[in-house]
Amino acid sequence: MTGVGEGLLPLDLPKMPAVLVNPRVPVATKDVFNALGLRHGELLIGATDIVMQAPSWPEAGRAVDDWIAALGRGTNDLEAPAARIEPVISDVLSALRATADVRLVRMSGSGATCFAVFASDAAAEAAGEQLRAAHPG
Repeated sequence: MTGVGEGLLPLDLPKMPAVLVNPRVPVATKDVFNALGLRHGELLIGATDIVMQAPSWPEAGRAVDDWIAALGRGTNDLEAPAARIEPVISDVLSALRATADVRLVRMSGSGATCFAVFASDAAAEAAGEQLRAAHPG
């Protein structure tokens, strides 16, 4: 995604073992954007920043580490306002960060689903089991 979400680019991603966690709380996108505190049409960054600092993605076939590094340079500006609305989002992110062999943790979109990318399938499966045991239901 580029700009303010209006531009989508196809990416040839490698396999990245991941765990997704949804805390089963609704977070309305409208409320998250309101909590972000922008006026209608206002951007967090200037238009020049959008054009000049467009993300540079690894070429097709590059290693997972290259993709993790590229994804790690980005942020989700909606994460903090979503967590203010539903603090459990911060708990989910912390729980994911505390798992073994985690490479990247983020909230997806405007919430509340969060994800973690792991070093291996086995690490992702172990993290999923650990999280299910600690938070049944």
